[in-house]
Formats: sequence, structure tokens, C-alpha cells
Amino acid sequence: MKRIWRLNTLVLLLGAFLWTPGLFGEEAPDPVDVLRKHFELPAGDSFQVEIGPRPQNRLDRFLRISSRSVRIPSVVKTRIERNNTIDGLFYEPLEPTDRAILFLPWFKDRNMDKVEWICQFLAASGYKVFFMPMGYQFGRAPKGYGSGSFIGKGGGTDHLQEWARQAVLDVRRSRKWLIESQGIHPEKLGLLGISLGGFIGALTYGVCPEWRSAAIVLAGGNLANLLQVGADLGVPQVTKELKRFGVDAKDLPALIRPFDPITYADPARKNGLFLANGIFDPLVPFPLGQDLWTAYGKPNRLILPSGHASSVVFTPLILTRVLRHMDRTLKP
Repeated sequence: MKRIWRLNTLVLLLGAFLWTPGLFGEEAPDPVDVLRKHFELPAGDSFQVEIGPRPQNRLDRFLRISSRSVRIPSVVKTRIERNNTIDGLFYEPLEPTDRAILFLPWFKDRNMDKVEWICQFLAASGYKVFFMPMGYQFGRAPKGYGSGSFIGKGGGTDHLQEWARQAVLDVRRSRKWLIESQGIHPEKLGLLGISLGGFIGALTYGVCPEWRSAAIVLAGGNLANLLQVGADLGVPQVTKELKRFGVDAKDLPALIRPFDPITYADPARKNGLFLANGIFDPLVPFPLGQDLWTAYGKPNRLILPSGHASSVVFTPLILTRVLRHMDRTLKP
């Protein structure tokens, strides 16, 4: 339960800290316009990419896929040098394909086993797959920290604002690399985000209309409602943590709105979106997924009879439905 409280606190703080009065000047323009401009790549964005070989294991040979390490410099430079490079993995089937999926992972993990299995599954299904760890995850984590741990420990408002901005910009730059260097047509590139990666994926899909297709798993919108869905979510601990940074619970909706995925939900884009949520999820309560689903005009979705972590037993079903969505929206 203590771990759930901490994770719920993180979800709330991600929204609450992303917007502080005066960040963009004394007279704040429309939040939508601010967000879009704040998350644009620099004009004439250019960068050098390092691609390295990886040993092919027995499963890769059986599935007829290959993988390489890919290092892309991040647009945002932080005080943690290791975090300034997207230390990703690129999987591709041996048979030619012009479709790809950019994959954003969950909050924390001890190793790469589940990530690699998902990448292998998708690649064996006919997609090039770029696994993009977000800031402070996996190889980007500071020494002495586990994957993702530093996201919530780097120091309050500025740190989390920087983290979210870096995550979205990293997605946009990675997308650019896939299109310009890997022969992927812009309309044949899909986005997959799970849990924390699902929140960034949902935000990116809403902010960046260039994405044709996205699958958002175990995430949602209307984050301020976390304080209203039940005492079992550790609400007192969350509100106490917010007050440490001068954020009152009643101010939360206005503070979160500019960076909440639901703010940018456009029902006209519902055909490009697939959602999956656990009906018993204590970390991302079902009403949050329901709100995002409704805001997008009720797109295709999968409701799981599971919690958050327990949804792992449905991974084959989830990925099968993700592929069905991508096959439909990213036609060869």
C-alpha cells in the first residue's frame, strides 16, 4: 500500500508541478498555445545518432528479427549527463517493412526483460520498434538510482516540468529519426505508451496532431479527479505532499489542466486512438480512463478485469489488440 501511495503521489505531482504561475511570463496566454509552443522542436533541428550492434540471441533468430542500440541526443540538457542521451533499442523484422511503433515504458523496472519481450513480439509481427526510455529510466538513470526512481526525487516543480518537457521532445525527435533515417512514412508510425508512458503518450498524441495512431495502456486523463475517487488511494498523503510545494488540493484542477492529456482530446481523432484500462486499477482508477475515453468520443478500447500490476497476465491479449489497432490505422 505504501508503494501505491508513492506512485499515486507521483501521478498527481506530475500534473500539479508542470504548471506554475509566471512560468511563461506574468500574463499567461491560452494554456493550449503555451503548451504547443513549449514542446516544439527547435527550428532546423539536427542531431547525430549513434547506432551500435547487439548480439542476436536464439529467440531473435527464431523470430527472424534483429536489434540494435540507438543513442539520440536529447533536446533538453539536464544536470545528469547520462540523462542527456536517449539510450534506446531498435528492433526490426528481417523481412522489409515500412511500419513502425515507438514504445514508451512504465514508471520503474528492475531489468529490461519485459521491455525486450514486448519489442520482440511487436517486431515479429511485422513492425520496426523503437523503445524509447524516458528521462531517468534504464540507461538514463543516475548512478545509484534504479530505473525511474529519480523522476520523483530530483527536486520539486522545476525538475518535473523539465522531465515532462524532455519526455515529449524526446518522442518528437525520435519520431523524426525514424522518418528521416529509417524509411518510415509519417502516416505509418504508431505510438504505444504503457502506464507512465501511457500518460506521456496520451499527452503527446493530443498535443501533436502529426501522430496518426496511438495505443494508450493503463493511463487516462482528468488527473485532478484522483483526489476524489476514494480514500483507499492515500488521499491524505497526497494532499500533504502537495502542500509541501505550496499546492492546495482545491487549486489542482486549474494547475493540472494545461498538461492534462484530456485538455487536448479531440473527438475527430478518435479513430486513431486505442485505450486499455483495468477496472480494478488502484493506481490509475478506472474513472480516469473513462474520462479520456469519453473526451475522445468513445474510441476503441479494452477493459481488463485486473488492477494495475496484475494486468501483466493479460499482456498477450493487450498486445494482440494493440497490433489489431495498428494494423487498421497504419495500413501497409
